[in-house]
Amino acid sequence: MISLTLGKRGIGCIGVIGLAAGLYLGAACGDTVNADATVGKKNTAVAGVVATVDIPVAEEAGVTAIHLHLVSETMEEAAQEVEEPQVTTEEPEEISYWDSHLVVKVKESLNVRSRARKDSKLVGKMFPKNGAKILKQSGNWYKIQSGNLKGYVKASYCLTGKKAERYAKKHGMYRATALSGGLRIRSKASMNGKIYTVVDKGSSIATAKRPCKVNGWVAVSYRGKRAFVSDEYVKVSLRTSKGLTMKEYRKKLAKEAAAKRAAEEAARATKAGTGRRSSSTRTTTTQQDSVAAEVDDVTLLAALIQCEAGSQNYQGQLAVGAVVCNRVRSGRYPNSLRGVIYQRGQFGPAHSGILARRLRGQISSSCYRAAREALSGADNVGGALHFQSVRTGIQGLVIGGHVFF
Repeated sequence: MISLTLGKRGIGCIGVIGLAAGLYLGAACGDTVNADATVGKKNTAVAGVVATVDIPVAEEAGVTAIHLHLVSETMEEAAQEVEEPQVTTEEPEEISYWDSHLVVKVKESLNVRSRARKDSKLVGKMFPKNGAKILKQSGNWYKIQSGNLKGYVKASYCLTGKKAERYAKKHGMYRATALSGGLRIRSKASMNGKIYTVVDKGSSIATAKRPCKVNGWVAVSYRGKRAFVSDEYVKVSLRTSKGLTMKEYRKKLAKEAAAKRAAEEAARATKAGTGRRSSSTRTTTTQQDSVAAEVDDVTLLAALIQCEAGSQNYQGQLAVGAVVCNRVRSGRYPNSLRGVIYQRGQFGPAHSGILARRLRGQISSSCYRAAREALSGADNVGGALHFQSVRTGIQGLVIGGHVFF
């Protein structure tokens, strides 16, 4: 038994079929068909309706075909309504940078070879925290490109995906760069947080190992402490160093060897001169001391800033002056400006004669301004006592070409 549930459309179609059939049966009786339909009150909700239809016999077949076609379309529509397939959409997965890149995790260096074999030609070297783009994977080897270097590395010495991301965050490879001057580094993710320091536009700060859970803030690492900056004024980006081709690697080794020889020669010269300084050395030392004694603190500090950061922007110059003044106030260094600047083994220009020559020469107005501000207490390095070239890779507050820590 087939059970049908008909709506208004189905009932209408059945009525059309019945009407067409009646017309067909009456075709033999004459040129026209009179169809009378009286609907009783018991069988319909629309009672007392009388319909008279006059249709020529010649058009009867066409009428029947038309209504049969309509019935067919109605049945198809009903089937479509019942059997319409459910369409599901899937959100595409977010593609991470580390899905197509790797970071090297080794203690010293990683060999890069021409083919995915241990006995293939050595084409370059990669070092701790070096990054590379993955070109393809061949078994347990990655074909990579890092700077000018292209070749194969063992996958077991590399990290990708989430592991690489965690490693990069842990080792300060993500940096927050200030987009405007006066960026405040705070003790907590709030405008009420204590201000550790204020940095200039372009300053780069390492992000913290753990991300900030408060919207609108970025967690950074400041002098070994977890701190925060507004995400509105920084751009967070990844910084990775590149591997070296064998030609670049040999050049690096030669440079390091030359520096080592120079240091050894300087050490021998220092040892030989202990207790019996030459007259020229005594003259140089006396000359430096006498020149320094003739100038005020502002000029002396400005000259040192010119030597250490003359080519840097103003914030870089102020940062060098701030380090010197922080040492004077720290209690761990001599408590005078001259004592700090001429402390043995600290500021190279003070002992090489460069500072003395600068004191006799020209000093830029920006270095004078930086010296005056630093001596008056301005500190854009958060109390840092040291600085080195950014090329050393030391973590800290980057301003210009120096990293402060």
